[in-house]
Amino acid sequence: MIAALLLAATLLAEPVPESPGAAAYREGRWDEAATLLAAENAAQPTYAGLLALGLAEGRRQRFVEARAAFDRAVALDPARAEAWLERGGLSFLEKQYPAAVADLQRALERTPDEYTRDLLASALHLAGRSDEALGQWNRLGRPLAGQVELSGLQHTRETLVRDELAFQPGRLLRLSELRESRLRLNELGIFDRITVRPVPRSGGSADVQVAAVERHGLFSSPLDAGLSLGVGAVQRRVQLRYSNLGGRGVNLSGRYRFAPHQPELVLEGDWARPFGLPGVLRLKGARGEQPYEADGAFRARSRGARAAFRHVLGKRGVLE
Repeated sequence: MIAALLLAATLLAEPVPESPGAAAYREGRWDEAATLLAAENAAQPTYAGLLALGLAEGRRQRFVEARAAFDRAVALDPARAEAWLERGGLSFLEKQYPAAVADLQRALERTPDEYTRDLLASALHLAGRSDEALGQWNRLGRPLAGQVELSGLQHTRETLVRDELAFQPGRLLRLSELRESRLRLNELGIFDRITVRPVPRSGGSADVQVAAVERHGLFSSPLDAGLSLGVGAVQRRVQLRYSNLGGRGVNLSGRYRFAPHQPELVLEGDWARPFGLPGVLRLKGARGEQPYEADGAFRARSRGARAAFRHVLGKRGVLE
């Protein structure tokens, strides 16, 4: 059913000149139509005749022959959209999604229409290019945001993640809002990796999958602990970081350099959504000494504190 729909999706832009092959095609006699159309186009190929031949071969599930006919039609008149579309639909059926994307993009450049754009969006999604797919669906006013599926959260509170999502269930799921959600979640500083991707469903909706690899505690593994402490000893420094305290998006870190004549102490903290505010509060305090030899030896002492609030502005910008 899907194959028949795709391969007959485009009505011929101009009628196939009446011939035995064209008549057989219009009457649904696919085997006879393919044989007659092949003979007719061998003698005098036409764009419409080759397109009809490709459709007839497709109806017979002879996709190699169908592709050959569409190839000839494209070569005969590359400015027309129909053969690009049908060859892209054929690649889609054969699960050759990158090839389908290339042909469908060319078809859409020549004749923009909703069917081609929808099929292109599906091919993009199945080719792993979900953002581009969503951008194409958005131009058709779809999809509506459905459920949010969270995975990988063992320590982080779900409400913290859901509060960072810029889209709302039941409303249009916009690409810009999806990208803003990713940026917000990355700004929390509690994930090694975060994936936010749409999953199309029937009825013009799409769920959103949020998969996370968390940072939690002092070290991610015994190996990480050994490497961190070993490097710190060589560099005469101790550095510790506790990530995602209580699953609330609070990160605490400190480092102390005990190199001779260059002591330094730095304490830092991040707090996600402080007092419910949309953003991250970052605090830093430092104290240290540094010797200098220019124009006579002297020691410079420094101390200070810094407070910053970072708020995501749209899909690319962060205000601090």
